[in-house]
Amino acid sequence: MFFAFEITLFIWLAIALYSMVLKKRLIGLNLFTLVGIYLPMLLFTFSWSMYVDPSISDDFWLIFFYLNLFMIVYNLLVDDHVNFDRIPLPTTVNKGLVTILNWSFLILFLVESYIGSGSILPALEGIDIHTFSAPIIAFVTRNVYIFVLMNVVAWIVTKRRSYLVWAVVLIVFPIVTRSMRISAIIALVQVGTFFAAYYAYKKKSSKVRKVSNGNKPNKLVIGAIACFAAILVFQSAAMTDDRMGYYGKYDLSYAEEIGYSGPSFLEDVVAVYYGYFPMSFNNLNLSLKYGHTDQNYLGLYSFRSVYFGVLQFDNIFDLDLAQPDATSVKSSPSATVATAFWDFYYDYGYLCFIPIGTMALVCGLVTTRLNRKPTFFMAIQYYYFIPLVFFQSFQNVFFSSEMFYEIAIAAIVAHFVFAPSKRSRTLPKEFPE
Repeated sequence: MFFAFEITLFIWLAIALYSMVLKKRLIGLNLFTLVGIYLPMLLFTFSWSMYVDPSISDDFWLIFFYLNLFMIVYNLLVDDHVNFDRIPLPTTVNKGLVTILNWSFLILFLVESYIGSGSILPALEGIDIHTFSAPIIAFVTRNVYIFVLMNVVAWIVTKRRSYLVWAVVLIVFPIVTRSMRISAIIALVQVGTFFAAYYAYKKKSSKVRKVSNGNKPNKLVIGAIACFAAILVFQSAAMTDDRMGYYGKYDLSYAEEIGYSGPSFLEDVVAVYYGYFPMSFNNLNLSLKYGHTDQNYLGLYSFRSVYFGVLQFDNIFDLDLAQPDATSVKSSPSATVATAFWDFYYDYGYLCFIPIGTMALVCGLVTTRLNRKPTFFMAIQYYYFIPLVFFQSFQNVFFSSEMFYEIAIAAIVAHFVFAPSKRSRTLPKEFPE
């Protein structure tokens, strides 16, 4: 099976690198699959933890053989690139509605925190409920991306820095109050991808190059975003160590807990990354070899967005959303997730190509639809779904319970908060300062 994996991987990489390097189609599914899935998988084989099992199951290679096949087909059928200059960005903003949505998100988040812990600021009181989700409320509070993007676009359109401040607050607030680092980082990657595409188009636009003194604000904004992202990453790593020591009660580090033996440079940060992503592949491998599966062939846990999001099977039939996690084999108590592919295998076994293919299909449909008939709403969906593939090496975030609710909130934002231009396909002439 490993040989089949190698051959298909070589074919896909040849196609992907040709597209990204020679045709300069960098941002797309190829990039997020390569960096988000195959890079941590490669690092997993380096065994930078004492808990890594070097003996890899044939079923492990089968899963990623399927992924390789679908990535090859995707590249043959889909143009893995979006022409950002054809996306009709909004021309006006409903400022009142933006304010209402921003405060609604914060209030609901505080209410959810209180329901889960009895405190509105649980992390600041040493209470860990970062995985808690309140019924219904979580469909809003877990969709950080759409609220942050709403403020970033409002900033681009109006040039009011207050919206940029709101965007920062909405990313930082879940981390500070509830230690929800992954949700915030996912939103940052999604919005960051949108902004990178916006900036890349703007930089090469002949109209923008004619704007006087336009380069300095550009560099300042990009520098500020880079600094903020770096601070967020380092602070998230520090909070992981803090939580490991039960908020100061014990002197423990995450690197020690996972038996980290990799490079010592930025060890605290690299160890957290290694435990959250590469070691998830170790958990997948251990689960495939020693874990228990209960194939239902309905995609009960693969397609959580349907069964636990829309149909509410967890509340109606008292089903446990985390059942696959309960039957998986963990590397250590500090590295407990087994990637999205464990959910797929748990449901389908050797037929796990079904959810893998569905994931590729959704990405292909969103990309093709945006290229053929670009709308602001479809742009929101593109920068929501494509970056999520990066995090499939952590958990099944692509088909999360909140997925369809994100689409509904995005529709409200696209059609009521903003008024997209039907004629103009251009972006604002000046970069917000």
